[in-house]
Amino acid sequence: MNEAMIELDGERAVPTAAALDAAAALRRLIEAASGADDLERLTRPLLDLVQQLTGQESAYLTAVDEAAGEQTVRFARNGGELQVEERSSLDWAQSPCRRVVEGLAPEATDDTASHFGDVDFLKVIGAGSFLSVAVVTAGGRLVGTLCAASRSPRPFDERSVDLVRLLARLIADQQARERHEEIEGADADPGHHHEVAALERAKSEFLRLASHELRQPSMVLQGYLSLIGDGALGDISAEVRDILPVLEAKVDEINRIADRMTETARLEDSSLELRVADVDLRGVVSTAAAVIRPLAAGRHRLVVDLPEAPVAVCIDSGRVETILVNLLGNAVKYSPQGGEVHCALSVDPEWARVAVSDQGMGIDPADLGRLFTRFGRISTPQTQGVPGTGLGLYLAQELARRHGGEVSVVSHPGEGSTFTLTLPLAARAPRG
Repeated sequence: MNEAMIELDGERAVPTAAALDAAAALRRLIEAASGADDLERLTRPLLDLVQQLTGQESAYLTAVDEAAGEQTVRFARNGGELQVEERSSLDWAQSPCRRVVEGLAPEATDDTASHFGDVDFLKVIGAGSFLSVAVVTAGGRLVGTLCAASRSPRPFDERSVDLVRLLARLIADQQARERHEEIEGADADPGHHHEVAALERAKSEFLRLASHELRQPSMVLQGYLSLIGDGALGDISAEVRDILPVLEAKVDEINRIADRMTETARLEDSSLELRVADVDLRGVVSTAAAVIRPLAAGRHRLVVDLPEAPVAVCIDSGRVETILVNLLGNAVKYSPQGGEVHCALSVDPEWARVAVSDQGMGIDPADLGRLFTRFGRISTPQTQGVPGTGLGLYLAQELARRHGGEVSVVSHPGEGSTFTLTLPLAARAPRG
């Protein structure tokens, strides 16, 4: 990705825009994955990302049928003179992608003449630069290629190619999932079950890799924002100073996304460990509310009700704070018209309960079963513009259960939602 610059008072420039673009692209990647329920809905926004990441005119996904010796363009995104037609096909034996898959040519090049001078397909479309990444299922089966090309030679950097590899794995994940759903309930061969198990491992690995990629631009942004805010880069205008809180909030959002992905991967491979201690739950609720309060400022009014007496629980405070930040953050996001977000802590003889209520769009009863599943975002016309990864509620529920509790929900369309975290009081709580 080409480095972008931000000008400060017409004198100094810092490369925060490039980092923000990278983080935004990865966030859109995750949102596309979480909101997609079929291959086309996943792939089309990802092709836009491939274009942005690589700077190429065209991006397209192919399907490969090695047995039939055929390669077909399934979906394409064209943004310049170079055009790749959907549903066009070519002989796999003559495909430039096959040459890449077999290790006879590089994945990415801005010198197609040297590596593919005899390939008619690239001559026909007039490609001066070309990228082809294999789409391979977790079980090792080649199902297609993710490609990008431009007429004028445009160089690739390794970072952008790495990210396209991540996208290819995401597409392979979706294709394997669709194949699994097609034969679910039927007698499957042992090789398929092995592929499904490998797919689950690949999902966790994807979460780790994407989390790592998010943290890199986040660190750059945090560093420069700190320098700007401290005046280390010189005086800045009032306009720039006014947008610093917005940028800082975006960095915090990036970090929360990365944290959710890391925690989810730990849950999947059973490496997550709770560090529990006796604490007053009122303090954890107050801290979570303080994190969300800047996001609620404006249209929302955040109200927190706490009992006067301490509420003793035995918990991992950081993980329970994560649960509450997710619930409060969702209450703000899914009530875009504003209103009150109410957070109330109550106790009975055995349990502590934190109820988070909003006056937002609510949830259809038919969709409630998907809420706490991994990447289980609900896609409706009302939620299309709401950012998210589909990991927050899954993580909240799993962390609650690790504490001997749960997260429940009561909701009706157009009437808002109430999510309640229930935790055992200290005398009943599991001790690790």
